[in-house]
Amino acid sequence: MESLFQRFSEDRRLRQADRSAQIKSMVQSKQQRQKELRSQAESLNQLLTSAHQERLLNNRNRQIVANLHQKSRSADSCSRTQAVANQLTQQRNLRQANAQADRQSRHQEFSQRASELQQFLSHLYSQRLADSLANQQLRQRDRLALLHDLQMRLRQVRIHRLHSSDLAKFLRQQQQSALADNTKQLLAKLKSDRLSQATSLRHSLSTFRRQLAEQVGTITQAPTPSPKALAPAKPKAPEPQKPVSIPVTNPEQFIAQYLAKLPNQPSLAQVISDRDLVRDILAQGATQLKVDPSEILSTLLRMASTA
Repeated sequence: MESLFQRFSEDRRLRQADRSAQIKSMVQSKQQRQKELRSQAESLNQLLTSAHQERLLNNRNRQIVANLHQKSRSADSCSRTQAVANQLTQQRNLRQANAQADRQSRHQEFSQRASELQQFLSHLYSQRLADSLANQQLRQRDRLALLHDLQMRLRQVRIHRLHSSDLAKFLRQQQQSALADNTKQLLAKLKSDRLSQATSLRHSLSTFRRQLAEQVGTITQAPTPSPKALAPAKPKAPEPQKPVSIPVTNPEQFIAQYLAKLPNQPSLAQVISDRDLVRDILAQGATQLKVDPSEILSTLLRMASTA
């Protein structure tokens, strides 16, 4: 666009320079002709003055001849003036014709350039419109691609969350199942230990009864004074005072007191993971509270789950 306007400006400048040169040439030519006319006029005046003086000095015949010559010179001057006027008229007509042709040429060139400019602007508008439509379609495709990618990402996040939820649920189920298995094994172990302890106690009791019966039978056959009876009675040693403890009425208080007595102050999760410690808690709790060990175990599990 800038090059087109620069070309318009350059052509206009060249035309103006050409027209200025023509005008300058015509002005110089006119000035030259006027100078020549003035020179001729001056020469003519000089000749006329000289002739007039000569006519004054000459006789009448010379005056007639001078008059004839003057008329001839006047006719010659008139013809020359007429020729100059005709030449000026021709040059003026030529300049007018050239100016008219130049105007027509400039008008035609301007119309052609205006048409070319209009076509260029129309092409530029069409190209910009096509570019705008292409950019709009590209942005729409980008938005659709971004939306599709976002939907895919959201779907993947949803699937990942579902998998994580299923995995967490599966792990909780595994933990609950493992805890239930551990509880069952612990209860079975406690039951087995209680049965073995009861069997051992029954065996020890029967052994003690048998030994006691044998000793009683021996004493009945040959009674002898026991050393304890012959020995003087010893004064009883004062029993150490036991620390006063708060009476425990439920499994939760017992578990809290039991954990408070431990040296390292372990957490409930650490206590549950230690089977020997859980077994000792259940045995002592069942003995002290006179309740079933499963009740103490369920209380311990409930406290661990709410901790």
